[in-house]
Amino acid sequence: MTGQSLYGELNGGTVIELSSLRYARALLDGSGAAVLRSLGERLPFEIACGLNGRVWVKASSVVNTIVVSNAVLNAEFLSKEQSKKMVSTLLQHALD
Repeated sequence: MTGQSLYGELNGGTVIELSSLRYARALLDGSGAAVLRSLGERLPFEIACGLNGRVWVKASSVVNTIVVSNAVLNAEFLSKEQSKKMVSTLLQHALD
């Protein structure tokens, strides 16, 4: 994560809706970002998270965008360790 905050049009990618605004805040403040760190270690992607629970995701391919989206959606109630394991499993199956 670069921590850069740039405003501009979000081209391409997809928008997902989180089930809770609390999770959106956790992604923004870093306390819920273990899944983002795990994903970032293995594949490049861009993400923009709003306080309204909407998250824009763009990766290098459609498959990678789906993997990132699914990981973010599924990680809400997982611990850091569980998030890492889930990311490994998702990436292993996506790359097969």
